[in-house]
Amino acid sequence: MLNTYKGCRHTNLITFNSKIHTHIIPYLFIYIEIMKVLLLFLICFVASVKMDVEVTSNVDCLLDKDCKENSFCFDRNINKKGKCKCNRDFFLINPRNYKCVQAASTLRIPGTCEQSEQCTKRFVNSECKNKQCVCLTDFHDSGNRCIQSKHLGDDCISDDECVDATICTNGKCGKKDANKIDDQRNINIFLLLISSTDIELLRKTFKI
Repeated sequence: MLNTYKGCRHTNLITFNSKIHTHIIPYLFIYIEIMKVLLLFLICFVASVKMDVEVTSNVDCLLDKDCKENSFCFDRNINKKGKCKCNRDFFLINPRNYKCVQAASTLRIPGTCEQSEQCTKRFVNSECKNKQCVCLTDFHDSGNRCIQSKHLGDDCISDDECVDATICTNGKCGKKDANKIDDQRNINIFLLLISSTDIELLRKTFKI
């Protein structure tokens, strides 16, 4: 009889657990999906607020002419004043005594920045020095990007990382092959010595 009781109790537990799985799991999935949607909405909201803060000043205005260069009077109506907001493709420096500036598009071009924010908007690991965007210490410009400088013996992935006349070989920055450098130098000298007439003659002779 005791065994029969234990068997019935075990059966009831299985039935109870099955009911829990049947009724709760679908709601759990719905709850997870709702939380995903809410999280996505929160991320979008924070991003939009941050973007608006970056372009909208604390300066009140009634007309566009009340605002500084590269900005306009935003969100004004009959009952309230607006705020000076930067034009498209411009962003804000100092919301109170504001100035609207553009992000620099190229490294090492004089007169392209006043603040480092104009550089870091587009170029990671850069700063504004002498009114031009330059890479930070221990970084260098490669293909209009600031990448970390790797020296002889340092780990590397590509040649772009290696400096001091080194190249990336087998995952390490190593010295360039002197023979290859000499071969390329000789080719360059040869091309400089021959005239355009000689080049045309060579093309006709060898049909290239």
